[in-house]
Amino acid sequence: MNLLFKLLPFIVLCYGLFDFYEAYSLNQKKQTELRATLDQVKSENKKIKEDIKQIQSIEEGSVDTLQKKVNDAKDNLDEVTKMIPPIDDKAVILNELSSVAKNLNIKNISFKPKYGNPSEEGLYLINGIEFKGKGTFLQFMLFFERIKKLKRIFNISTLKIENKSFKKTGKHVLVDFKAVIETFHYLDKKDEKND
Repeated sequence: MNLLFKLLPFIVLCYGLFDFYEAYSLNQKKQTELRATLDQVKSENKKIKEDIKQIQSIEEGSVDTLQKKVNDAKDNLDEVTKMIPPIDDKAVILNELSSVAKNLNIKNISFKPKYGNPSEEGLYLINGIEFKGKGTFLQFMLFFERIKKLKRIFNISTLKIENKSFKKTGKHVLVDFKAVIETFHYLDKKDEKND
């Protein structure tokens, strides 16, 4: 028992040290967690400050500049839509081609759909139109020159010129022309779903 009284202060001291160590460890753990939270808050605060600076740096002039860029992009899109119209505009294109041919007094005009193939990328449709007519070589040269000036993209994939009758009108010889004129149409995503 005497030994127990002698060791009692040492046991109390050890127990106190153990309690102190436990409290110290818990305190260190809480401090580490608080530092991590503080770092996260500082990081978020820094991002918010950068966002505020960016918003403040936008001036009235830059809003006008952005509006002008949006309008320019819209105009460019409208221009491209005229050059590569939707597939619904097939009749309009046929009317334009027919009008150009009639204005040049080309005879026996005929336009017939030949094919409609999607491009390799699947972004647009290549529409082949067979064009036949009778006239002078100069009339057909003018025809191709005038369709080049239309606000559409055309490609002549095949061209055949025949002189069957050797009929002369004045100083010009009449020839039969046969060509496949390709027009291009953009594919709308809703058109693909309907197919």
